[in-house]
Amino acid sequence: MPDISMCADSACPLRAGCYRYLAAPNPYRQSWAWFKRGDDGTCNHHSPIEGWGGLRTVDQADADNNRPGAADG
Repeated sequence: MPDISMCADSACPLRAGCYRYLAAPNPYRQSWAWFKRGDDGTCNHHSPIEGWGGLRTVDQADADNNRPGAADG
């Protein structure tokens, strides 16, 4: 389980390749954030997924991130 602030932005065009979005959250305590993207779509908090295993699919992450109370923002 990640010891990071997870990304809650299900509209981010970078989410399919971002560890902050696809990692499985801790079911008991997890911090979430809405990271601001630049006008060109870049994100300073993007964390590439190369080398990480056990990640959720984008559909699983979208469902988790859109459930009530997941990331009140």
